[in-house]
Amino acid sequence: MKSVSILGFDITAQGFDEAIERLLAWSQDWEQPRYALFTTAYTLTMGNLRDDMRQAILSADMLPADGMPLVWLQRHRGQAQAERIYAPDVMEKLCEVTATQNITHYFWGGAPEVTEKLVKILQARFPRLQIAGYYSPPFAALESEPKPTVIERINAANPHIVWVCLGSVKQDLWMSMYRPYLKAPLLMSVGAAFNFLSGTTPQAPKWIQRLGFEWLFRLLTEPRRLGKRYIVYNPIFVFLILREIFLSFILREAR
Repeated sequence: MKSVSILGFDITAQGFDEAIERLLAWSQDWEQPRYALFTTAYTLTMGNLRDDMRQAILSADMLPADGMPLVWLQRHRGQAQAERIYAPDVMEKLCEVTATQNITHYFWGGAPEVTEKLVKILQARFPRLQIAGYYSPPFAALESEPKPTVIERINAANPHIVWVCLGSVKQDLWMSMYRPYLKAPLLMSVGAAFNFLSGTTPQAPKWIQRLGFEWLFRLLTEPRRLGKRYIVYNPIFVFLILREIFLSFILREAR
């Protein structure tokens, strides 16, 4: 896989169809369990501020660029083929293409009413989609070590794909913690995808997404929940990128 280093992390530079093809293949590889961590500016900022998040990112098998600023940086750095690998679109597409295959899905996280609604919508859209199970754990801080009951619940369902919706950064740390204990070939952290695809939370129009202003749309629709993420951490991300560019320039000039 081609990648571009951004703030110390190798962000996978790929087209959407290429990502789907690779994730589909991984979902059937029981010999090599993997996880894909969908990456945004917030993800990389937290990876630079928190050691546990940094390790979770570095341990991922794929870091799809789930944000236009990352895609623009990839293209600017020579990867013209790079596209946004948007988690809700990936979930929707993989549910569509696996509906005619013997590939099962498990949905972990989200509010109970949201996840239940999501499952009903997906089953209505893709009648042959095989859903191994779903569960909405109580809202709480991430446990300090894996819970045997969680491992048993998911492994007993024996899914190919586990979709994880616990919010960043919790979902990313959860995947890193549980990956060694789960049999499922593929885990994916998908942020607000459960809410978007269930119709529970408004989704930014595609033209707003393409312009890179989805963050502003989400800030206006969920100011209390997302205010700190975008008002505090977006400027930190910009600072970190400018510092990276400056240091790269200094190193080039020193050679």
